[in-house]
Amino acid sequence: MFFISTLRFMFHYFWIPFLSILFFLAPVFSETKPVGFAIPFPELTFKQILSKEEQTYLGIPRKTNFSFKEIRGSLIFVEFMSTYCVSCQRQSPIFNEVYTMIEKDSKLKGKVKMIGIAAGNNFKEVEYFKKEYKVPYPILADSKFDAHMAVGSPRTPFTIWVRRDAQGKSSVVSTHLGLIDSEKNALEETKAVLQYDLALLKPKKGTIYEGDALMPPLKEEELMARAKEGMEASGGKSD
Repeated sequence: MFFISTLRFMFHYFWIPFLSILFFLAPVFSETKPVGFAIPFPELTFKQILSKEEQTYLGIPRKTNFSFKEIRGSLIFVEFMSTYCVSCQRQSPIFNEVYTMIEKDSKLKGKVKMIGIAAGNNFKEVEYFKKEYKVPYPILADSKFDAHMAVGSPRTPFTIWVRRDAQGKSSVVSTHLGLIDSEKNALEETKAVLQYDLALLKPKKGTIYEGDALMPPLKEEELMARAKEGMEASGGKSD
């Protein structure tokens, strides 16, 4: 019993954070071409009650369920992230500054909205992350990876610029895999994609992200069993 208790303690206080960091660690390189360009953005739905400030910012009335298409704006700046992703943590102050710059720009404010989608994280984890990194824009919990899988299960952080046409249809106009290292680069890309003539954009079929998929982690029981096998192989015994 002592072995099992020790194993469970190590699992919760060491292996979960360690595996989470490895799981969401993005490649050191970034993609140079817009993955999924002109592919329609999926009609995602979320179950989360937003704060009054978030409701006002996104233009969504107070309710438990809402969809991505209800977010008002000509351009939606979407960051797929994880609260345990080191690159996402490093990127947070950069995106906070991007948000501030957009809100101070009369040509961008109201047209451009920013959201984070936290793959695999619940509401409490999202709230802790927002408070810890002082994130001013909404982060939506995606605890079951539904939204994440809908765009191709990319590694995090993965940023998508989504344009809306006159009919309200959403199309991907740019993407970036990995850390965006400056607010200047993010803002320049945001301004550039706003200039695209959507009437000339021919929708394509396919997945927004096509690369090494980031699969959801193993359940606790499976991880415990593997950790137990590893410790026993090293000479430990369980009761």
